[in-house]
Amino acid sequence: MKPIFHKPDRIFLILIVFAAYLFGAEIPYSKQIRIIDFNKEQLPKEIIVKGTISECVKFADAKGTHILVVTEYVNGEYMTPSYVSEIFAGDFLETDSKYHLLWKIWDSSNSVDATVGYEKGSLKIFDLDSNGIADSRFFYSIVKEGADPETLKYMMHLNTIKLAIRGEIPVEDDPKQYQKNIDKAFEQIPLNIKKIASDDWDNFINTKFDILKRK
Repeated sequence: MKPIFHKPDRIFLILIVFAAYLFGAEIPYSKQIRIIDFNKEQLPKEIIVKGTISECVKFADAKGTHILVVTEYVNGEYMTPSYVSEIFAGDFLETDSKYHLLWKIWDSSNSVDATVGYEKGSLKIFDLDSNGIADSRFFYSIVKEGADPETLKYMMHLNTIKLAIRGEIPVEDDPKQYQKNIDKAFEQIPLNIKKIASDDWDNFINTKFDILKRK
């Protein structure tokens, strides 16, 4: 398939995205990525997920048609040995008229007194490097009973490369306890994408927790 944009155009688009982030703008949707009207009741039968669907999106890019699903799973009674709290995310790509798993993320609270939960509305689809292949990001948190700070995780996929930012967010306690840890995997990709992801994290933190203003 011929590229939609020539190389100079792609460079120009990357510069536009980077410049926008210097001024605190949100990650834009790319014109090369098409979001398709879809709801969870339309999920194809071959896509089997664990738990309750928190959010899903259908989109098309240079690879084909995708369905990205985020689910939450809880089993057992809270604060008992059988209690389990998990989150799952998977990108399913349509090939040969069926959807097949392209990548997945799984995590657990690993504690009977903690809950892992998707941050509602945080799933975004975009194209950071303007190559016609969709990228994505979402947030989820792990909250332990009676504990502050809470753990927040930012999961980005640049095509199929998993990138993460993890932090400790003091909701009520001293804001000096705030931590932000950027995955070393970001060192292997263009610097401007690390900058965009870091700013994206900061924008979310400021919007939900107001933590950076309290420091």
